[in-house]
Amino acid sequence: MAVVFENRTLVEQDQFRDEVRRALAQGEVEVTFTKADGSSRVLRGTTNLGWVPASQHPRGLKEPNPMVQPVFDLEKMEWRSFRWDRVSDYRTL
Repeated sequence: MAVVFENRTLVEQDQFRDEVRRALAQGEVEVTFTKADGSSRVLRGTTNLGWVPASQHPRGLKEPNPMVQPVFDLEKMEWRSFRWDRVSDYRTL
């Protein structure tokens, strides 16, 4: 499903974030977004700690930034993040 975050209303943006977060919490998701350098990136990741090696589990609490989503990259096996306003597409795997 092609989606452009910035073209949505604020309510739609909140709903979209919730939808993607639910998918990430359940399992593997591909998120396509624009990196800071302008290039496109497809991240295959999750926030489900059952998929994350114990050595990579978060330690402590960090103040979340509502515009940034941390995700465990299943290809790099490291934590990465993306900005919500740069997301162009996502799909569950």
